Amino acid sequence: LSAEIEKTTSACSETQNKIKEIETKMAEVSKLHNTIIDYARTKKTFSEYKQSGYSKKFYEAHEKEILLHREAKKYFNEQNLTKLPDTDSLKKEYAALLSEKNAAYSEYRKQREYRKMLITAKTNVEDFLNLPKTTKKKKKDEMVL
Repeated sequence: LSAEIEKTTSACSETQNKIKEIETKMAEVSKLHNTIIDYARTKKTFSEYKQSGYSKKFYEAHEKEILLHREAKKYFNEQNLTKLPDTDSLKKEYAALLSEKNAAYSEYRKQREYRKMLITAKTNVEDFLNLPKTTKKKKKDEMVL
């Protein structure tokens, strides 16, 4: 039972790491999607700002949009994007990642329940055979004494 518990614990950890990786990818896709939308929304304002000769008056009137546009451009440069992806493809990618995450989380719940069942079975066997307990809780109790 101990070996199976360790194996299941390892599998749970691997699945958790996979979920975290998927969540990271989802956050990246979401950030890119939102940045593309911000860029598209502020493109006209920034173009007008350029045509005004970078007027201070225009900047003060539209500072928020201009800063948002510049931040979007900076983000694209940091990501080395020369051509922006289509927002629909990003939505599809996000949906696929979400589906993958849900499947992985479902698997994680199964692994966690199986692990919990194994720990319970091990504890019951130890109680039945009057073996010394090896659970962390028991070790903590022994440390207090």
